[in-house]
Amino acid sequence: MNKPMSKNRNLGFTLIELVLVIAILSIISVGFIGFINIGSNVYQNVSNRDALISDARFSVERLNRELRNALPNSIRIIDDGSTQCLEFVPIMASSIYLNIPVFPDTARDTLDIIKASVDYQTNTSDRVVVYPIDANDAYDPATSNKSVDLQSVDKSAGNRWVITVESDISFAADSPNERLFIVSEPVSYCATGNSLHRHDNYGFNVNQAILVGGVLMAENINVSDGFPFTFDPKLQSDAIVQVDLRFTRNNETVFFSNGVHITNVP
Repeated sequence: MNKPMSKNRNLGFTLIELVLVIAILSIISVGFIGFINIGSNVYQNVSNRDALISDARFSVERLNRELRNALPNSIRIIDDGSTQCLEFVPIMASSIYLNIPVFPDTARDTLDIIKASVDYQTNTSDRVVVYPIDANDAYDPATSNKSVDLQSVDKSAGNRWVITVESDISFAADSPNERLFIVSEPVSYCATGNSLHRHDNYGFNVNQAILVGGVLMAENINVSDGFPFTFDPKLQSDAIVQVDLRFTRNNETVFFSNGVHITNVP
């Protein structure tokens, strides 16, 4: 006797259906992988840009902060075609003088000033400068009679300090604002190749020189369009140093353009 066939028998996939499913899944996966790649590339580009900006910002902020505290008219720039160095003299303390010898006064080695606004600690490698209107006034005391090596600072009188200098001096001119500066040894920032280096503790030199080595401040600097530092006569009259730093890495470029104003006046 023949058994009746079940109306609810299980049916499988046909080969055509399996091929269609595989093809559809392949198309979807290709699109999905492409979407993931785009997102990954965007993330990578943003990460590279953020890292570049972070590295660049540190060096730019450090340079700007130091330049703003530079001795007036102490900015010097030199380059040899492959390296450019920006040099300046940092101010450690400034004050108003009460009694100093000014030509034709008799030279002496003590200077009376009002207590400075910072707690200055004596350093015998520092200098005292009065009315610097030219770079030589800070770097070449032998010809300018506007700067002299410091020996000690007596703070015992409270609001009045007595500075003793290394040798008797009669300053060449009075400062219109009666300003006196205590400065440290020069600092230089040198851009060479694709890096920026900082140099200090190398002493005062009458003639500026290209420096090598130093402390690495930034990498990935692009100088193909020119060196970063400008201090032409117009900028000098406005007491502004133009700093244009271009950083490039992994096809990402960040450009910082700063006009740094030297806030101190002679």
